[in-house]
Amino acid sequence: MHKFAGALVLTLGLLAAGGASSYAQQNHWLAAAPLPKTAQSDSSEAPLKTIFSNLGPNKDAYNGGGGWIAAGPSDPYTNQQQDVAIPFTPVSDSTVTRIKVPFQYYGYGANAGTIALASDASGVPGTVLATHDIKNFPVFGIGCCKLTTWTLKTGVSVTAGTQYWIIATTDKKSIDSAYVWDYTWNGVIETIALQDNLTGWSTINFLPGPAAGVFGTTP
Repeated sequence: MHKFAGALVLTLGLLAAGGASSYAQQNHWLAAAPLPKTAQSDSSEAPLKTIFSNLGPNKDAYNGGGGWIAAGPSDPYTNQQQDVAIPFTPVSDSTVTRIKVPFQYYGYGANAGTIALASDASGVPGTVLATHDIKNFPVFGIGCCKLTTWTLKTGVSVTAGTQYWIIATTDKKSIDSAYVWDYTWNGVIETIALQDNLTGWSTINFLPGPAAGVFGTTP
């Protein structure tokens, strides 16, 4: 059972009104409805190069009013494990050394989670290439714009034109955690992969995606 947090009734009503009632019945869980934004994107990330980013400008980097929930199997809010992922495709051969994401604690279980970088497997997340435990997220509801930064100890090489995935998940240290991966600043509809209780990934592309930035070196 997938979950949205926060304004659940409103969110599910909007899904049904938008012709997504079958998806609503699957009970994928979000944190709240997205807020419209109109700002321009900021591509600065010196001295590293931007490999991928859907982050907005520094003072409006993401929508802190809603997002997707990642949760551990013992989380009392979702009562299941829920993993969330978004894809990106480098335009040139690169080495990923830093990933930034707006993760916020939803108030259940440990204030912690796990972020991963994975290859693609026929359009869904595949082999995990690197992973990192993180903790002490800002509390959901404080708004924008604090980002969680993962600086990889060893850079991961990625190939131009090949799809990869950023994954929000949990492990034994965050087995009872529920945290929010906040929406993009402008509410753009993007491909999202979801997985419940490690039963396999599925994708959707009719709801706002979570925000992220991938940085590193390029030739």
